[in-house]
Amino acid sequence: MALRPFLLSCLAFAGALACSGNTVGQSCANAADCQSGQTCLLSDPGGYCTKGCSIAGDVQACPVGSICAAQDAGMYCSATCGGAGDCRAAYTCASVTPSTTTKACVN
Repeated sequence: MALRPFLLSCLAFAGALACSGNTVGQSCANAADCQSGQTCLLSDPGGYCTKGCSIAGDVQACPVGSICAAQDAGMYCSATCGGAGDCRAAYTCASVTPSTTTKACVN
């Protein structure tokens, strides 16, 4: 039975992580809907949680699961994808740069 408190605390911790905000590429109505340090691009369909970056194809400047890509006349971290089914409606899974095999969900 000593394991039960440990499991409950682990579940509480996991729940807190899951509820801590949206990740890059998820819909939003304002920056408060996104994780700390991210913003909400309201010009994108359904809003788009992201953060600014400067070099297309850079993954170091972006949260895990995202890559720097051109979007909305700027450079933003965009959710990575393997195909169209990985992106939200109104977004396309496209190559970020000719020299990068990683693709991103962009509008």
